[in-house]
Amino acid sequence: MKALKGKINLNDALFIFDRGYASMQLMKAITSEEINAYFLMRVRRKFNLQIDNAPQGSSIITLANELDVRIIKFILPSGEEETLMTNLYDLDESLFMELHFKRWPIEVKYDLVKNKLELPNFTGWSSNVIRQDFWISMLLANVAATAKMEADTIIRKERQDKGNKYEYQANVNTIIASLRSRFADAIFQENPRKRKREINIIIEEISKSVVPIRKDRHVLRKQSKRKVKYHHNKKSNV
Repeated sequence: MKALKGKINLNDALFIFDRGYASMQLMKAITSEEINAYFLMRVRRKFNLQIDNAPQGSSIITLANELDVRIIKFILPSGEEETLMTNLYDLDESLFMELHFKRWPIEVKYDLVKNKLELPNFTGWSSNVIRQDFWISMLLANVAATAKMEADTIIRKERQDKGNKYEYQANVNTIIASLRSRFADAIFQENPRKRKREINIIIEEISKSVVPIRKDRHVLRKQSKRKVKYHHNKKSNV
């Protein structure tokens, strides 16, 4: 946040956090004279007894006799109660569910990097191998985002007059598989025409594998019982 000073107007900035980030220290830092920004945090149960006892809807409480915060509670479509904490006092409470959902594209990117590209699953133990694995995964994630943007443009043009119930987008699993198996060969083509043709073939292939965009879709999180998700030296996306 300090690094953003001078680059954006922090007085108009809103930082959105999921569960697990809330703390007095962080809220004090965000509302300090140095940062002076807004926050919106999802709060887990037992974070604070006052918050647990707050009623449904919007209310204002004082934490530790020193920090006023607004609490918004509502029921999600899954039946789970969501509790949000913020220093936005003027916004209508009906808008907070949608506002907190603005973090979702970041969640999707984390899913791509952590699960589909297996970023935490390193192929070795040395610092050089770990750095190499990290930057390869991030490069592939950025290339995948670019490929998806190109393929989605093709998909929209091909389906704009078909009257489909849903909009469609490129299948991320197909993108990863296509890039992993063919991208290196394509970009190392010495002939620029062949290089361009091979990349276009990949984009065309990706655009043929589509999935519908279901807005306001809610997916239950699967809790893993394993403390360590990946075993060492078992990376599949090499």
